[in-house]
Amino acid sequence: MSEKDKQLIRKLRRKISHIQDRPVEGEARKVNLNTLAKTVALKEKGKKEISIAQVKEVMKVLFTELSHESDATIIGVINKYRRN
Repeated sequence: MSEKDKQLIRKLRRKISHIQDRPVEGEARKVNLNTLAKTVALKEKGKKEISIAQVKEVMKVLFTELSHESDATIIGVINKYRRN
């Protein structure tokens, strides 16, 4: 596994550590979930308006499901949506 992939895993784990109740490797950066959800909601403004609460619930479900997957699977999912 490349160093870039390991960094990506650490970054994702920091974002979902509040769900997993486990220690985070390396330096943890506090992520404001309201700001993150607001950013997602603004980027996703399509036919229907999405509330920040709805986005946060989807994020919770998504990160909870990903937390049960292997690191390689998580990297694959993130890489699928990564912008170059």
